[in-house]
Amino acid sequence: MFLIVNADFAPLQASLNHLQTRLGDLSEPLANIGNVLENSIRYRISNSKTAPDGKAWAQAKHAKKSGSLLVDTGGLMSGITYAASKNAVIVGSDKLYTMYLHYGTQNKDGSERLPARPIFGIAEQDYHDIDELLTDYLTGAFK
Repeated sequence: MFLIVNADFAPLQASLNHLQTRLGDLSEPLANIGNVLENSIRYRISNSKTAPDGKAWAQAKHAKKSGSLLVDTGGLMSGITYAASKNAVIVGSDKLYTMYLHYGTQNKDGSERLPARPIFGIAEQDYHDIDELLTDYLTGAFK
């Protein structure tokens, strides 16, 4: 059984062309997603001290009474960045030591030296923010 529908899309053609143009190059929404994730990472580092899944980070052994070793010099925060293209967004850091923060380190005997403090990933709130951002973007595509 086949169902064939013929329709005149002429009244919608301008909107469909606009949508195709916008969906062909997603650099705008991907840059916005990169910005959302960059800000979320910065918040995790400076405020919440939690992994993207919501788990609290281990307390630093040499934590200061005031301030944070992770934000005192500003190097870690300034290194968090993103790059967006028409079909991808990459969020990361230009600081090599960020991987040691994210994954932690071990001594030669396998014992933990520096506990992992995951900063990269998408938190539950990030999913909501990105969904809202994409909804707004797609809604705007039809205007």
